[in-house]
Amino acid sequence: MNVVNLASQTHFSAVKPQKSMVADSPQARMVLFCLEPGQQILPHTSTSAVSLYVVEGEATLHGSGEGTAVKAGTLVTYEPEESHGWRAETRLVVLATIAPAP
Repeated sequence: MNVVNLASQTHFSAVKPQKSMVADSPQARMVLFCLEPGQQILPHTSTSAVSLYVVEGEATLHGSGEGTAVKAGTLVTYEPEESHGWRAETRLVVLATIAPAP
């Protein structure tokens, strides 16, 4: 068993989004993203399935369609090769799970 305190992994920068690897195995990779308002992760694709869990804050998700507003407590899943990215509307913490790990 591995216990991770996500609060201790949360770090912000006014310069660019911050990320920290919270778990990594061949089966899945989990990355915590921390963004200040206005910062973004540009739309991109992955050969793996991706899920995004909004831990804190509000964001607009972007991909192949128009933007979708999400807030803390929201889980969004993407199929392999589906475009995904997000823009922080408020201070934002997102836990991304990529499975299998790329």
